[in-house]
Amino acid sequence: MLGSSAVDHRSPGPQATASVKISNEISSVKDHSIVTRFDYDKCQSKLREFVYREMPMNVIKLPEMKLMERAAVVDYLSTKLEEYLRNQDSAENVVGSSTAHNLVDNFIKENGRFAILSHTWGKEELSYKDMRKQRNLCGQGYEKLKNFCTISHTDYGVEFGWMDTVCIDKSSSVELDESIRSMFAWYQESYVCIVHLAGSRTLADVAHDRWFTRGWTLQELLAPTRIRFYGTDWHPLVSGPRYDKGWDLDTWLAFNRGRESPILPIVSEAAGVDLRVIRLKPFRPDTNVVSTPMKWIARRNTTRGEDKAYCMMGLFGVSISIAYGEGAQRAFFRLFEAILKVSNSPDLFSWAGEPVNQIIHPSRMIPSSAKCYLNTAWLETAIEWTADENAVAVEPATLTSLGMRMTMLLVPVELRMTPRNSSMVFSTEAECTLSKQDLQLSWFTLPGETSSWPGDRPEYRVAIWNIKPTTRPVPSHAAAVLLRRWPRARNRERYTWHRVLMQTSAITFDTKEGLQSKTVDELKDLSITIETLYL
Repeated sequence: MLGSSAVDHRSPGPQATASVKISNEISSVKDHSIVTRFDYDKCQSKLREFVYREMPMNVIKLPEMKLMERAAVVDYLSTKLEEYLRNQDSAENVVGSSTAHNLVDNFIKENGRFAILSHTWGKEELSYKDMRKQRNLCGQGYEKLKNFCTISHTDYGVEFGWMDTVCIDKSSSVELDESIRSMFAWYQESYVCIVHLAGSRTLADVAHDRWFTRGWTLQELLAPTRIRFYGTDWHPLVSGPRYDKGWDLDTWLAFNRGRESPILPIVSEAAGVDLRVIRLKPFRPDTNVVSTPMKWIARRNTTRGEDKAYCMMGLFGVSISIAYGEGAQRAFFRLFEAILKVSNSPDLFSWAGEPVNQIIHPSRMIPSSAKCYLNTAWLETAIEWTADENAVAVEPATLTSLGMRMTMLLVPVELRMTPRNSSMVFSTEAECTLSKQDLQLSWFTLPGETSSWPGDRPEYRVAIWNIKPTTRPVPSHAAAVLLRRWPRARNRERYTWHRVLMQTSAITFDTKEGLQSKTVDELKDLSITIETLYL
Protein backbone atom coordinates (compact mmCIF):
# COMPACT_ATOMS: atom_id res chain seq x y z
CA MET A 1 0.00 0.00 0.00
CA LEU A 2 1.47 3.28 -1.12
CA GLY A 3 1.56 6.28 1.21
CA SER A 4 2.26 9.88 0.39
CA SER A 5 6.01 9.34 0.79
CA ALA A 6 5.93 6.79 -2.02
CA VAL A 7 4.33 9.33 -4.28
CA ASP A 8 6.88 12.00 -3.30
CA HIS A 9 9.83 9.78 -4.34
CA ARG A 10 8.52 8.84 -7.74
CA SER A 11 10.10 10.44 -10.75
CA PRO A 12 7.78 12.88 -12.48
CA GLY A 13 5.68 11.39 -15.23
CA PRO A 14 2.12 11.25 -16.53
CA GLN A 15 1.11 8.57 -14.05
CA ALA A 16 2.55 10.39 -11.06
CA THR A 17 1.05 13.68 -12.20
CA ALA A 18 -2.40 12.09 -12.47
CA SER A 19 -2.02 10.53 -9.04
CA VAL A 20 -1.14 13.86 -7.45
CA LYS A 21 -4.04 15.53 -9.25
CA ILE A 22 -6.56 12.96 -7.98
CA SER A 23 -5.14 13.19 -4.48
CA ASN A 24 -5.53 16.96 -4.52
CA GLU A 25 -9.11 16.69 -5.79
CA ILE A 26 -10.31 14.30 -3.14
CA SER A 27 -8.77 16.01 -0.16
CA SER A 28 -7.65 19.48 0.70
CA VAL A 29 -5.13 18.07 3.16
CA LYS A 30 -2.11 16.12 1.84
CA ASP A 31 0.03 13.42 3.38
CA HIS A 32 -2.80 11.46 5.02
CA SER A 33 -2.88 7.95 3.64
CA ILE A 34 -6.56 7.50 4.48
CA VAL A 35 -7.57 9.52 1.40
CA THR A 36 -5.33 7.52 -0.90
CA ARG A 37 -6.46 4.13 0.35
CA PHE A 38 -10.06 4.20 -0.83
CA ASP A 39 -12.31 6.16 -3.09
CA TYR A 40 -13.21 9.23 -1.11
CA ASP A 41 -15.72 10.26 -3.77
CA LYS A 42 -17.73 7.11 -3.12
CA CYS A 43 -17.85 7.91 0.57
CA GLN A 44 -19.04 11.42 -0.17
CA SER A 45 -21.66 9.96 -2.47
CA LYS A 46 -22.82 7.62 0.27
CA LEU A 47 -23.08 10.53 2.68
CA ARG A 48 -25.02 12.64 0.18
CA GLU A 49 -27.36 9.75 -0.60
CA PHE A 50 -28.10 9.28 3.09
CA VAL A 51 -28.90 12.95 3.66
CA TYR A 52 -31.21 13.22 0.65
CA ARG A 53 -32.88 9.86 1.21
CA GLU A 54 -33.40 9.73 4.97
CA MET A 55 -33.23 13.28 6.32
CA PRO A 56 -35.90 16.00 6.01
CA MET A 57 -35.57 18.75 3.41
CA ASN A 58 -34.79 21.32 6.11
CA VAL A 59 -33.50 20.72 9.62
CA ILE A 60 -32.62 22.82 12.63
CA LYS A 61 -28.90 22.80 13.41
CA LEU A 62 -28.30 22.24 17.11
CA PRO A 63 -27.45 23.84 19.40
CA GLU A 64 -27.33 26.99 17.23
CA MET A 65 -31.04 26.69 16.27
CA LYS A 66 -30.40 27.71 12.66
CA LEU A 67 -32.19 26.30 9.64
CA MET A 68 -30.12 24.18 7.27
CA GLU A 69 -31.11 22.82 3.87
CA ARG A 70 -29.93 19.38 2.78
CA ALA A 71 -27.09 20.80 0.69
CA ALA A 72 -25.75 22.66 3.72
CA VAL A 73 -26.09 19.51 5.82
CA VAL A 74 -24.03 17.59 3.26
CA ASP A 75 -21.30 20.26 3.33
CA TYR A 76 -21.25 20.33 7.11
CA LEU A 77 -21.09 16.54 7.49
CA SER A 78 -18.52 16.23 4.69
CA THR A 79 -16.13 18.45 6.62
CA LYS A 80 -16.71 16.41 9.76
CA LEU A 81 -16.25 13.17 7.81
CA GLU A 82 -12.90 14.29 6.44
CA GLU A 83 -11.66 15.17 9.91
CA TYR A 84 -13.07 11.93 11.30
CA LEU A 85 -11.20 9.85 8.71
CA ARG A 86 -7.96 11.72 9.37
CA ASN A 87 -8.26 10.99 13.07
CA GLN A 88 -8.96 7.34 12.41
CA ASP A 89 -5.95 7.13 10.11
CA SER A 90 -3.71 8.83 12.63
CA ALA A 91 -4.75 6.23 15.18
CA GLU A 92 -4.00 3.52 12.58
CA ASN A 93 -7.54 2.17 12.82
CA VAL A 94 -7.98 1.70 9.06
CA VAL A 95 -7.10 -1.59 7.47
CA GLY A 96 -8.01 -1.32 3.84
CA SER A 97 -10.93 0.00 1.83
CA SER A 98 -13.70 -2.17 3.31
CA THR A 99 -12.89 -1.10 6.86
CA ALA A 100 -12.79 2.52 5.76
CA HIS A 101 -16.26 2.19 4.28
CA ASN A 102 -17.46 0.63 7.52
CA LEU A 103 -16.08 3.66 9.32
CA VAL A 104 -18.07 5.90 7.00
CA ASP A 105 -21.23 3.89 7.74
CA ASN A 106 -20.59 4.29 11.45
CA PHE A 107 -19.97 8.00 11.01
CA ILE A 108 -23.25 8.47 9.16
CA LYS A 109 -25.14 6.45 11.76
CA GLU A 110 -23.77 8.53 14.61
CA ASN A 111 -23.69 11.99 13.02
CA GLY A 112 -26.77 11.84 10.79
CA ARG A 113 -29.15 11.39 13.70
CA PHE A 114 -32.00 13.84 14.06
CA ALA A 115 -34.76 14.37 16.61
CA ILE A 116 -38.30 15.08 15.49
CA LEU A 117 -41.12 16.84 17.32
CA SER A 118 -44.74 15.71 17.52
CA HIS A 119 -47.10 18.34 18.89
CA THR A 120 -50.38 20.14 18.36
CA TRP A 121 -50.33 23.65 16.97
CA GLY A 122 -51.01 26.44 19.43
CA LYS A 123 -50.77 30.19 19.58
CA GLU A 124 -47.80 32.18 18.25
CA GLU A 125 -46.30 29.28 16.31
CA LEU A 126 -43.13 30.24 14.44
CA SER A 127 -43.05 29.83 10.67
CA TYR A 128 -40.40 28.87 8.15
CA LYS A 129 -39.95 32.54 7.22
CA ASP A 130 -39.55 33.48 10.88
CA MET A 131 -36.68 31.04 11.21
CA ARG A 132 -35.07 32.11 7.95
CA LYS A 133 -35.20 35.79 8.87
CA GLN A 134 -34.63 35.19 12.60
CA ARG A 135 -37.68 37.23 13.57
CA ASN A 136 -40.50 36.82 16.11
CA LEU A 137 -38.15 34.83 18.32
CA CYS A 138 -40.35 35.17 21.36
CA GLY A 139 -43.67 33.93 22.69
CA GLN A 140 -45.08 30.43 23.16
CA GLY A 141 -44.03 29.15 19.76
CA TYR A 142 -40.41 30.11 20.29
CA GLU A 143 -40.39 28.62 23.79
CA LYS A 144 -41.68 25.34 22.37
CA LEU A 145 -38.95 25.32 19.73
CA LYS A 146 -36.25 26.18 22.26
CA ASN A 147 -37.32 23.45 24.69
CA PHE A 148 -37.43 20.86 21.92
CA CYS A 149 -33.97 21.82 20.68
CA THR A 150 -32.47 21.83 24.17
CA ILE A 151 -33.85 18.40 25.05
CA SER A 152 -32.84 16.93 21.69
CA HIS A 153 -29.26 18.17 21.92
CA THR A 154 -28.66 17.80 25.66
CA ASP A 155 -30.50 14.56 26.43
CA TYR A 156 -30.09 12.73 23.13
CA GLY A 157 -26.89 14.19 21.73
CA VAL A 158 -28.20 14.92 18.24
CA GLU A 159 -27.09 17.84 16.08
CA PHE A 160 -30.25 18.14 14.02
CA GLY A 161 -33.92 18.59 14.81
CA TRP A 162 -37.15 18.85 12.80
CA MET A 163 -40.35 20.69 13.64
CA ASP A 164 -43.11 20.98 11.05
CA THR A 165 -44.03 24.61 11.69
CA VAL A 166 -40.54 25.96 10.99
CA CYS A 167 -38.99 23.34 8.69
CA ILE A 168 -41.51 23.34 5.81
CA ASP A 169 -41.66 26.22 3.36
CA LYS A 170 -45.42 26.20 2.77
CA SER A 171 -45.11 28.89 0.09
CA SER A 172 -43.46 26.26 -2.13
CA SER A 173 -46.02 23.76 -3.44
CA VAL A 174 -43.21 21.40 -4.47
CA GLU A 175 -41.66 21.41 -1.01
CA LEU A 176 -45.04 21.06 0.69
CA ASP A 177 -45.94 18.10 -1.53
CA GLU A 178 -42.66 16.27 -0.86
CA SER A 179 -42.79 17.01 2.85
CA ILE A 180 -46.29 15.63 3.32
CA ARG A 181 -45.53 12.52 1.26
CA SER A 182 -42.27 11.93 3.14
CA MET A 183 -43.42 12.74 6.66
CA PHE A 184 -44.11 9.16 7.74
CA ALA A 185 -40.64 8.12 6.57
CA TRP A 186 -39.00 11.03 8.41
CA TYR A 187 -40.66 10.04 11.68
CA GLN A 188 -39.63 6.46 11.00
CA GLU A 189 -36.00 7.40 10.35
CA SER A 190 -35.71 9.79 13.30
CA TYR A 191 -33.38 8.91 16.16
CA VAL A 192 -36.01 9.98 18.69
CA CYS A 193 -39.49 11.45 18.50
CA ILE A 194 -40.23 14.00 21.20
CA VAL A 195 -43.98 14.15 21.91
CA HIS A 196 -45.14 17.32 23.64
CA LEU A 197 -48.50 16.82 25.33
CA ALA A 198 -49.30 20.47 25.95
CA GLY A 199 -52.40 19.72 28.01
CA SER A 200 -50.88 17.11 30.32
CA ARG A 201 -49.09 17.88 33.56
CA THR A 202 -49.38 14.34 34.93
CA LEU A 203 -50.26 10.88 33.63
CA ALA A 204 -53.83 11.47 34.79
CA ASP A 205 -54.20 14.18 32.12
CA VAL A 206 -52.85 12.16 29.19
CA ALA A 207 -56.07 10.37 28.23
CA HIS A 208 -57.80 13.71 27.61
CA ASP A 209 -54.96 15.46 25.81
CA ARG A 210 -55.81 17.13 22.49
CA TRP A 211 -52.84 15.37 20.88
CA PHE A 212 -54.91 12.17 20.63
CA THR A 213 -57.68 13.87 18.65
CA ARG A 214 -55.58 15.13 15.74
CA GLY A 215 -55.13 13.28 12.46
CA TRP A 216 -51.43 13.82 11.83
CA THR A 217 -50.37 12.67 15.30
CA LEU A 218 -51.49 9.10 14.60
CA GLN A 219 -48.60 8.40 12.24
CA GLU A 220 -46.34 10.33 14.60
CA LEU A 221 -47.24 7.82 17.32
CA LEU A 222 -46.84 4.73 15.14
CA ALA A 223 -43.89 5.48 12.85
CA PRO A 224 -40.98 6.22 15.24
CA THR A 225 -38.92 3.42 16.75
CA ARG A 226 -38.00 5.58 19.74
CA ILE A 227 -40.53 7.90 21.34
CA ARG A 228 -40.60 9.98 24.53
CA PHE A 229 -43.55 11.83 26.07
CA TYR A 230 -43.17 15.24 27.70
CA GLY A 231 -45.81 17.21 29.57
CA THR A 232 -46.88 20.85 29.64
CA ASP A 233 -43.74 22.01 31.43
CA TRP A 234 -41.44 19.90 29.23
CA HIS A 235 -40.61 17.37 31.96
CA PRO A 236 -40.79 13.66 31.05
CA LEU A 237 -44.18 12.18 31.93
CA VAL A 238 -42.47 8.90 32.82
CA SER A 239 -39.27 8.72 34.83
CA GLY A 240 -36.67 5.98 34.61
CA PRO A 241 -35.33 4.21 31.50
CA ARG A 242 -36.40 5.64 28.19
CA TYR A 243 -39.36 3.96 26.54
CA ASP A 244 -38.18 2.80 23.14
CA LYS A 245 -40.62 1.01 20.89
CA GLY A 246 -37.76 -0.77 19.20
CA TRP A 247 -36.25 -3.77 20.89
CA ASP A 248 -33.32 -2.03 22.53
CA LEU A 249 -31.83 -3.31 25.76
CA ASP A 250 -33.88 -1.39 28.31
CA THR A 251 -37.18 -2.24 26.62
CA TRP A 252 -36.22 -5.89 26.35
CA LEU A 253 -35.29 -6.07 30.03
CA ALA A 254 -38.38 -4.17 31.11
CA PHE A 255 -40.63 -6.47 29.12
CA ASN A 256 -39.07 -9.68 30.40
CA ARG A 257 -39.03 -8.54 34.01
CA GLY A 258 -42.68 -7.67 33.87
CA ARG A 259 -41.97 -3.95 34.11
CA GLU A 260 -43.74 -1.75 31.65
CA SER A 261 -43.92 1.99 31.28
CA PRO A 262 -47.15 3.14 32.96
CA ILE A 263 -47.88 5.48 30.08
CA LEU A 264 -48.29 2.71 27.49
CA PRO A 265 -51.79 1.46 28.45
CA ILE A 266 -52.94 5.07 28.77
CA VAL A 267 -51.61 5.95 25.32
CA SER A 268 -53.14 2.80 23.84
CA GLU A 269 -56.59 3.57 25.21
CA ALA A 270 -56.47 7.26 24.33
CA ALA A 271 -55.28 6.56 20.78
CA GLY A 272 -57.64 3.63 20.24
CA VAL A 273 -54.67 1.55 19.07
CA ASP A 274 -54.00 -1.97 20.34
CA LEU A 275 -51.28 -2.00 22.99
CA ARG A 276 -49.41 -4.73 21.10
CA VAL A 277 -49.04 -2.46 18.09
CA ILE A 278 -47.49 0.28 20.20
CA ARG A 279 -45.45 -1.92 22.54
CA LEU A 280 -43.97 -4.85 20.71
CA LYS A 281 -42.64 -3.64 17.41
CA PRO A 282 -42.31 -0.61 15.14
CA PHE A 283 -45.33 -0.12 12.92
CA ARG A 284 -44.97 -1.33 9.35
CA PRO A 285 -47.35 -0.13 6.61
CA ASP A 286 -49.68 -2.89 5.42
CA THR A 287 -52.38 -2.81 2.76
CA ASN A 288 -53.67 -6.26 3.73
CA VAL A 289 -55.24 -4.83 6.87
CA VAL A 290 -57.21 -1.76 5.84
CA SER A 291 -60.18 -1.43 8.17
CA THR A 292 -58.14 -1.29 11.39
CA PRO A 293 -56.05 1.83 10.57
CA MET A 294 -59.20 3.40 9.11
CA LYS A 295 -60.88 3.00 12.50
CA TRP A 296 -57.88 4.56 14.22
CA ILE A 297 -58.12 7.69 12.10
CA ALA A 298 -61.92 7.92 11.80
CA ARG A 299 -62.54 9.79 15.07
CA ARG A 300 -59.60 12.16 14.66
CA ASN A 301 -59.81 15.65 13.22
CA THR A 302 -57.74 17.71 10.81
CA THR A 303 -57.90 21.43 10.08
CA ARG A 304 -58.09 20.81 6.33
CA GLY A 305 -60.55 18.16 5.16
CA GLU A 306 -58.07 16.76 2.64
CA ASP A 307 -55.55 16.08 5.39
CA LYS A 308 -57.79 13.29 6.70
CA ALA A 309 -56.66 11.32 3.64
CA TYR A 310 -53.14 12.71 3.27
CA CYS A 311 -52.19 11.82 6.85
CA MET A 312 -53.00 8.15 6.16
CA MET A 313 -50.65 7.66 3.21
CA GLY A 314 -47.80 6.47 5.38
CA LEU A 315 -50.01 4.03 7.30
CA PHE A 316 -50.62 2.13 4.07
CA GLY A 317 -47.32 2.76 2.33
CA VAL A 318 -48.92 4.55 -0.64
CA SER A 319 -48.39 7.99 -2.11
CA ILE A 320 -50.78 10.45 -3.75
CA SER A 321 -50.20 14.01 -4.90
CA ILE A 322 -51.22 16.85 -2.60
CA ALA A 323 -54.05 18.99 -3.97
CA TYR A 324 -55.58 21.26 -1.35
CA GLY A 325 -58.96 22.46 -2.54
CA GLU A 326 -60.04 19.13 -4.03
CA GLY A 327 -62.23 18.36 -1.01
CA ALA A 328 -62.15 15.63 1.61
CA GLN A 329 -64.12 13.04 -0.38
CA ARG A 330 -62.04 13.32 -3.54
CA ALA A 331 -58.83 13.09 -1.52
CA PHE A 332 -60.13 9.97 0.25
CA PHE A 333 -61.18 8.48 -3.09
CA ARG A 334 -57.65 8.89 -4.42
CA LEU A 335 -56.25 7.29 -1.27
CA PHE A 336 -58.64 4.34 -1.67
CA GLU A 337 -57.69 4.04 -5.33
CA ALA A 338 -53.97 3.99 -4.46
CA ILE A 339 -54.53 1.23 -1.89
CA LEU A 340 -56.62 -0.78 -4.36
CA LYS A 341 -53.76 -0.76 -6.88
CA VAL A 342 -51.42 -2.60 -4.48
CA SER A 343 -53.86 -4.65 -2.40
CA ASN A 344 -56.18 -7.55 -3.12
CA SER A 345 -57.49 -7.69 0.43
CA PRO A 346 -61.27 -8.08 0.84
CA ASP A 347 -60.85 -6.07 4.04
CA LEU A 348 -60.79 -2.99 1.80
CA PHE A 349 -64.51 -3.43 1.10
CA SER A 350 -65.53 -4.19 4.69
CA TRP A 351 -67.40 -0.93 5.31
CA ALA A 352 -70.89 0.48 5.70
CA GLY A 353 -72.44 3.90 5.23
CA GLU A 354 -72.43 6.40 2.39
CA PRO A 355 -70.38 5.73 -0.73
CA VAL A 356 -68.27 8.37 -2.39
CA ASN A 357 -70.26 11.04 -4.22
CA GLN A 358 -71.22 9.86 -7.72
CA ILE A 359 -69.78 13.06 -9.18
CA ILE A 360 -66.38 11.74 -8.07
CA HIS A 361 -67.02 8.13 -9.14
CA PRO A 362 -70.18 6.09 -9.86
CA SER A 363 -69.04 3.00 -7.92
CA ARG A 364 -70.99 2.02 -4.80
CA MET A 365 -68.03 -0.02 -3.50
CA ILE A 366 -65.95 3.02 -2.53
CA PRO A 367 -66.59 4.57 0.92
CA SER A 368 -66.89 8.31 1.36
CA SER A 369 -64.58 8.50 4.39
CA ALA A 370 -62.70 6.49 7.00
CA LYS A 371 -65.77 6.67 9.27
CA CYS A 372 -67.44 4.05 7.09
CA TYR A 373 -65.12 1.45 8.63
CA LEU A 374 -65.98 2.23 12.26
CA ASN A 375 -68.48 -0.58 12.92
CA THR A 376 -66.99 -3.28 10.74
CA ALA A 377 -64.90 -6.27 11.68
CA TRP A 378 -61.51 -6.98 10.15
CA LEU A 379 -61.51 -10.09 7.98
CA GLU A 380 -58.75 -12.12 9.61
CA THR A 381 -57.79 -13.83 6.38
CA ALA A 382 -57.65 -11.75 3.25
CA ILE A 383 -58.64 -14.73 1.12
CA GLU A 384 -58.95 -18.23 2.56
CA TRP A 385 -56.19 -20.35 1.14
CA THR A 386 -56.10 -24.13 0.91
CA ALA A 387 -53.59 -26.33 -0.88
CA ASP A 388 -56.16 -27.34 -3.48
CA GLU A 389 -54.92 -28.98 -6.64
CA ASN A 390 -57.93 -27.42 -8.34
CA ALA A 391 -56.88 -23.87 -7.46
CA VAL A 392 -58.14 -21.24 -9.87
CA ALA A 393 -57.25 -17.61 -10.42
CA VAL A 394 -59.68 -15.04 -9.06
CA GLU A 395 -59.60 -11.74 -10.90
CA PRO A 396 -58.74 -8.87 -8.54
CA ALA A 397 -61.16 -6.02 -8.08
CA THR A 398 -60.59 -3.35 -10.71
CA LEU A 399 -61.92 0.19 -10.81
CA THR A 400 -63.53 1.11 -14.15
CA SER A 401 -65.72 3.91 -15.45
CA LEU A 402 -68.74 1.58 -15.07
CA GLY A 403 -67.98 0.85 -11.43
CA MET A 404 -65.89 -1.62 -9.45
CA ARG A 405 -65.38 -4.77 -11.52
CA MET A 406 -65.54 -7.69 -9.08
CA THR A 407 -65.87 -11.46 -9.31
CA MET A 408 -68.47 -12.45 -6.71
CA LEU A 409 -70.52 -15.39 -5.52
CA LEU A 410 -74.21 -14.50 -5.88
CA VAL A 411 -76.54 -16.22 -3.41
CA PRO A 412 -80.36 -15.98 -3.38
CA VAL A 413 -81.84 -14.28 -0.33
CA GLU A 414 -85.45 -14.03 0.80
CA LEU A 415 -86.71 -11.27 3.05
CA ARG A 416 -88.51 -12.82 6.02
CA MET A 417 -90.77 -9.82 6.57
CA THR A 418 -91.67 -6.55 4.95
CA PRO A 419 -88.87 -4.03 5.52
CA ARG A 420 -89.66 -1.56 8.30
CA ASN A 421 -89.16 1.93 7.01
CA SER A 422 -88.04 4.59 9.47
CA SER A 423 -86.78 7.84 7.95
CA MET A 424 -85.51 6.04 4.83
CA VAL A 425 -83.81 3.40 7.02
CA PHE A 426 -85.01 -0.16 6.42
CA SER A 427 -84.61 -3.04 8.87
CA THR A 428 -85.47 -6.66 8.16
CA GLU A 429 -84.44 -10.28 8.55
CA ALA A 430 -83.42 -12.31 5.54
CA GLU A 431 -82.94 -16.00 4.83
CA CYS A 432 -79.75 -16.75 2.89
CA THR A 433 -79.05 -20.14 1.32
CA LEU A 434 -75.45 -20.22 2.58
CA SER A 435 -75.83 -18.68 6.03
CA LYS A 436 -76.20 -20.71 9.22
CA GLN A 437 -78.56 -18.10 10.65
CA ASP A 438 -80.94 -15.48 9.38
CA LEU A 439 -79.26 -12.22 8.42
CA GLN A 440 -80.15 -9.06 10.32
CA LEU A 441 -80.12 -6.29 7.74
CA SER A 442 -80.39 -2.55 8.16
CA TRP A 443 -79.96 -0.32 5.14
CA PHE A 444 -80.82 3.13 3.88
CA THR A 445 -81.74 4.56 0.52
CA LEU A 446 -80.59 7.59 -1.39
CA PRO A 447 -82.79 9.80 -3.61
CA GLY A 448 -83.80 8.09 -6.86
CA GLU A 449 -83.21 4.53 -5.65
CA THR A 450 -86.83 3.36 -5.62
CA SER A 451 -88.77 2.16 -8.64
CA SER A 452 -91.58 4.29 -10.03
CA TRP A 453 -93.25 1.33 -11.73
CA PRO A 454 -96.46 0.27 -9.94
CA GLY A 455 -96.38 -3.26 -8.53
CA ASP A 456 -92.63 -3.66 -9.01
CA ARG A 457 -91.09 -6.01 -6.47
CA PRO A 458 -87.29 -6.09 -6.44
CA GLU A 459 -85.23 -9.24 -6.19
CA TYR A 460 -82.21 -9.50 -3.92
CA ARG A 461 -78.92 -11.36 -3.84
CA VAL A 462 -76.13 -11.57 -1.32
CA ALA A 463 -72.87 -11.09 -3.22
CA ILE A 464 -69.84 -12.62 -1.46
CA TRP A 465 -66.53 -11.02 -2.42
CA ASN A 466 -64.00 -13.06 -0.38
CA ILE A 467 -64.50 -16.25 -2.37
CA LYS A 468 -61.88 -18.99 -2.22
CA PRO A 469 -59.62 -19.27 -5.29
CA THR A 470 -60.55 -22.93 -5.90
CA THR A 471 -63.30 -24.92 -7.61
CA ARG A 472 -64.99 -24.96 -4.17
CA PRO A 473 -65.41 -21.21 -3.69
CA VAL A 474 -67.56 -20.97 -0.53
CA PRO A 475 -65.52 -19.48 2.37
CA SER A 476 -66.13 -20.53 5.97
CA HIS A 477 -66.72 -16.88 6.92
CA ALA A 478 -68.33 -14.79 4.22
CA ALA A 479 -68.10 -11.05 3.65
CA ALA A 480 -70.80 -9.74 1.36
CA VAL A 481 -72.93 -6.91 0.08
CA LEU A 482 -76.66 -6.92 -0.57
CA LEU A 483 -77.66 -6.45 -4.21
CA ARG A 484 -81.03 -5.44 -5.63
CA ARG A 485 -82.50 -5.12 -9.09
CA TRP A 486 -85.95 -4.36 -10.41
CA PRO A 487 -87.78 -6.85 -12.67
CA ARG A 488 -87.96 -4.51 -15.66
CA ALA A 489 -84.14 -4.38 -15.73
CA ARG A 490 -83.59 -8.14 -16.06
CA ASN A 491 -83.04 -8.03 -19.78
CA ARG A 492 -80.25 -5.49 -19.50
CA GLU A 493 -76.51 -6.08 -19.15
CA ARG A 494 -74.85 -7.70 -16.13
CA TYR A 495 -74.10 -4.44 -14.35
CA THR A 496 -77.80 -3.77 -13.60
CA TRP A 497 -77.44 -5.17 -10.09
CA HIS A 498 -77.07 -2.31 -7.62
CA ARG A 499 -75.57 -2.37 -4.15
CA VAL A 500 -77.93 -1.74 -1.26
CA LEU A 501 -76.19 0.48 1.27
CA MET A 502 -75.88 -0.95 4.78
CA GLN A 503 -76.49 1.58 7.53
CA THR A 504 -74.12 0.45 10.29
CA SER A 505 -72.00 -2.56 9.37
CA ALA A 506 -70.92 -4.75 6.49
CA ILE A 507 -72.61 -8.12 6.00
CA THR A 508 -70.59 -11.01 7.41
CA PHE A 509 -71.76 -14.50 8.34
CA ASP A 510 -70.60 -18.07 8.89
CA THR A 511 -71.50 -20.42 6.06
CA LYS A 512 -72.97 -23.91 6.31
CA GLU A 513 -70.23 -26.55 6.48
CA GLY A 514 -72.02 -28.83 4.04
CA LEU A 515 -71.95 -26.17 1.33
CA GLN A 516 -68.28 -25.29 1.76
CA SER A 517 -67.28 -28.45 -0.12
CA LYS A 518 -69.62 -27.84 -3.05
CA THR A 519 -68.08 -27.23 -6.46
CA VAL A 520 -69.07 -24.38 -8.73
CA ASP A 521 -71.25 -26.70 -10.80
CA GLU A 522 -72.95 -28.15 -7.72
CA LEU A 523 -73.70 -24.67 -6.43
CA LYS A 524 -75.49 -23.82 -9.66
CA ASP A 525 -78.17 -26.35 -8.74
CA LEU A 526 -78.88 -24.12 -5.72
CA SER A 527 -79.03 -21.01 -7.95
CA ILE A 528 -75.68 -19.89 -6.52
CA THR A 529 -73.45 -18.55 -9.28
CA ILE A 530 -70.11 -16.83 -9.76
CA GLU A 531 -70.48 -13.65 -11.78
CA THR A 532 -68.41 -10.65 -12.69
CA LEU A 533 -70.25 -7.47 -11.81
CA TYR A 534 -69.73 -3.73 -12.07
CA LEU A 535 -70.80 -2.18 -8.78
